[in-house]
Amino acid sequence: MFAWKPSNETNDININNELNDDMDLFDTDLESLTQESCSSKTKEKPKRKFRDAWRDKFPWIRCIMQREKTLMKCTWCEKYASPGPWGVGSGCITLQLDAILTHVNSSGHKLCASKWICDVEGKAMSIPKHVSQLDDINKNKVITTMKLMYFIAKKDLSIATYQELCDLAVLLEVPNMPKQHDYISYTSRYGGYEFLVAFGKYLLEIQSSNLINSPYYSLMLDESTDNGLELHLIMYVTYLQCGGCGPKQTEYMGLLKIPNGKGRTIYEHVKHLLGDRCLNMNKLIGLATDGASSMIGSEIGTVTLMKNDIPNLVGVHCIAHREALVISDVSKDIPELILVEKIANKVYAWANNSTKRTHEILELLEQMQLDAHRPLQIHNIRWLSRGQVMERLVSIMPAILTIWKKENLNEWYNKACIYSVQFCFCMMADVLHLMNILSLKLQKENLDVTSIGAEIDITISNLRRSFLRNDTFADGTMYLSKFLRCSKVGFLEIEDKDGVTYRHELYFKQIPMDKASQNDTNPNIAKSKGMRPFIDGSLESCIKLSQNYVQNVIDGLNARFPDLSLFNAAKLFSPCHYADDDVIRDSKAKTWLGILISHL
Repeated sequence: MFAWKPSNETNDININNELNDDMDLFDTDLESLTQESCSSKTKEKPKRKFRDAWRDKFPWIRCIMQREKTLMKCTWCEKYASPGPWGVGSGCITLQLDAILTHVNSSGHKLCASKWICDVEGKAMSIPKHVSQLDDINKNKVITTMKLMYFIAKKDLSIATYQELCDLAVLLEVPNMPKQHDYISYTSRYGGYEFLVAFGKYLLEIQSSNLINSPYYSLMLDESTDNGLELHLIMYVTYLQCGGCGPKQTEYMGLLKIPNGKGRTIYEHVKHLLGDRCLNMNKLIGLATDGASSMIGSEIGTVTLMKNDIPNLVGVHCIAHREALVISDVSKDIPELILVEKIANKVYAWANNSTKRTHEILELLEQMQLDAHRPLQIHNIRWLSRGQVMERLVSIMPAILTIWKKENLNEWYNKACIYSVQFCFCMMADVLHLMNILSLKLQKENLDVTSIGAEIDITISNLRRSFLRNDTFADGTMYLSKFLRCSKVGFLEIEDKDGVTYRHELYFKQIPMDKASQNDTNPNIAKSKGMRPFIDGSLESCIKLSQNYVQNVIDGLNARFPDLSLFNAAKLFSPCHYADDDVIRDSKAKTWLGILISHL
């Protein structure tokens, strides 16, 4: 505990002696600081004032008088516009040595001090100038540190880890790793930041040069909101390498902060970026978006505004996003599928809220010789979410039913044991499995645009064969065919590795309605929403429900891809699609060319 020692000689202390006792930038005596800052107690609190002697030790400090207030500023931080009161702010109002030392040790002041030394005093050179004067041996050492920073950037790690990584490289005696005391400018995090900026400028120059030399290019746009509720617009660009003679290349172009998500705002920011990169807008031939009204609106959408400047621009709604919209829309009018999704999220919430319960599920799955997986939650913004959740739920359903029965969770156990509910679980798992396969194909990096129609046709054909033909219903499915075989006896049964049998009776009845379901299936409300009451629970009604669901999926795919003819017309530019017969080849070429011209 500190012992305060009052003194009656405070006013007689010489200022220069105080400076020698109080202020050494690197070797400050803590005891003398404490004694100076805690001088004798007086009845009247002394008014602090700026000491001219501080300038001898801190040449960058200056005093400002504003309306009878004394403020301190840092000339170095002012010159390089450092944020805070010492730089761009109004000034520091705390006239204490502690405030000065705190500023001296701040990262912002250290960075400005380094810039001052390089620019004004000429005691150090910038990294590019220094590297140009190094011999080959020393260059290799600098290149090693650059590789470490490049690794951090590629792995998206914090720049604060750069200095620690350099320490590790020295400890492991990595070849060509410089000693830190000789190359402190390169192994500090400030040097790493300068490397990172240099990487970005170099890559930006290479990309801009390639875009200028490319005869055409296209853009992909998507807006999003970060955790700080700030709107951003991310941009990717696709162009032809080697001045149009090489393969296409897709690269990240930039992340723009935008004030709002309106179409005109996005249009202006995109146009401004293209101007900054010295890119010819007439070379822009394609613009892909997420299909939001601000993007494709008929009057003030971004694509519409861009077409006013570039009449031949082709606007494309992201094909993978279209497929995801089909899945999210088709189940909205089917009450059984709404209930199935509620049960799926209920299972996730019930299991995720208890670590003990999760471990119990995993242990029981292992006992039943099933794959031990945790439940998943449905996310509307994740394209593969619904399919993955349903497949996971079907695989862990034996353990879920067993635990619900054991813990007497009768409300949800009785609902899950209804035949139509289990039927919908398996049916949706099969349908969404096929749709997820299609989604992954549409997300391929080097997707042939002429293959989009073929992939969709294959998916539709598989759906028709497995669900819309009564003679082959559920043939070849992964989950529904097995469920239909196991449920013929009226119950689901599984035996674990110890020979213990778990049996769950199935109820062939209509799903009981809770308050929310009563509102959704009330004849008047259901009619206004385009919905119908729950089915009676028989096998025939379940088959009819599944066929209705699959038909909605097919109709949704056809509705969401009205431009398949345009994609197929791109076969004109791919000789592998040319027919051997001259007459057929000429006929198809004229048809494809006509579609392309009509679109433009």
